Amino acid sequence: MKCIFLIVISFPPFFLVAHPHVFIDNRVSVLFNEKGLAGFKHEWTFDEMFSSTIIQEFDLNADGKFDEKEIKDVEKGAFSNLKEYNYFVNITINGKQFKIQEIKDFYAEINSGVMVYEFFLPCEATATLGSKEVKIAVYDPTYFVQIIWVSEDPFSFKDTSNVELGYKVIEDEKNSYYYGQIIPEALKIKFRKKP
Repeated sequence: MKCIFLIVISFPPFFLVAHPHVFIDNRVSVLFNEKGLAGFKHEWTFDEMFSSTIIQEFDLNADGKFDEKEIKDVEKGAFSNLKEYNYFVNITINGKQFKIQEIKDFYAEINSGVMVYEFFLPCEATATLGSKEVKIAVYDPTYFVQIIWVSEDPFSFKDTSNVELGYKVIEDEKNSYYYGQIIPEALKIKFRKKP
């Protein structure tokens, strides 16, 4: 059986119906280092139906967990193709679009019968004495996949000792999709080097 995720997201928009078929709860850790922003670690938890499809496809020994080879197969067969869609992640730095070049540390696991992906998205922005603004929104503009922030602890900040920062969640009206009917929520971060 072909992985349904690979098949459906390659369809042109007119094949898609008016509601999502895959649901993802999204959690993001914003990672800093001694230079400034280092990137974003994502945790995606999938709905039960999509999870069962992936588990059936890639847990070949049916032991309820993924070994190292199976994780690589999941990455190749049900994740890497998202590069064409910028991994559903939209980032701007001081209003300028950030193009994702690579994903690191992909990991997949089965947790209580559902699929969880983890991956790191490098996005470097040096902290200076002047404030920088980074905005990140995670969504599928075809609306085949619905991605929402988890209700508890949707984001965290790591290694922030060298920066001053503030953040808020905003409605990203500029990137509304599905004929303008859906406005994604974005995490807007402002940071600067500590004087």
